[in-house]
Amino acid sequence: MVPEDFDQYVAPDYVDYGHTPPGIGPAGARDDYDQGPDRGGRQRDDGGRAGSPALIRARLLRSATALRRGPLLDDVATDAIRKRLAAPWEESWLAAREDAIDAEMSCGMHRELLPELMELSAEHPFRERFTVALMRALDRSGRAADALATYAEAERSMRRSLAIAPGARLQALQAAILRGDPS
Repeated sequence: MVPEDFDQYVAPDYVDYGHTPPGIGPAGARDDYDQGPDRGGRQRDDGGRAGSPALIRARLLRSATALRRGPLLDDVATDAIRKRLAAPWEESWLAAREDAIDAEMSCGMHRELLPELMELSAEHPFRERFTVALMRALDRSGRAADALATYAEAERSMRRSLAIAPGARLQALQAAILRGDPS
């Protein structure tokens, strides 16, 4: 049972009393337009993969992450309290975005993801999953040199700021790109 005042807590375009997630049509078919640019969406050509489990997973994750309306606990008085309480939620939100990107990458949507991945990698330079996804998207788009430059910048940044080397996954991807291994 949905409470009477439900729609005042959820944006009107997300109120769906038929329990179909936004952007997913009958039998899991996806809409032609992905929630619009104001919700992180973009026009997509999915190459006939609309019903693929990976794409449906990506759409559901995108719908979930789009529900966020700005900084968490923005009205809390102190930064210390906000950081302590919001950190787990922020981490979950970023992990859901990473999962959505991984699912879309598995559907071959690397070119469409490049602008978003460049932005996310710049915003979160120490989250290696964003850097790995960006390097893969660049490599799969025929831009291996840019992928290697991305690795070099990430390595430089990690060594300078954290005094650590990139993780094994990032190093393995760099080695694969150098070998010309399609991964």
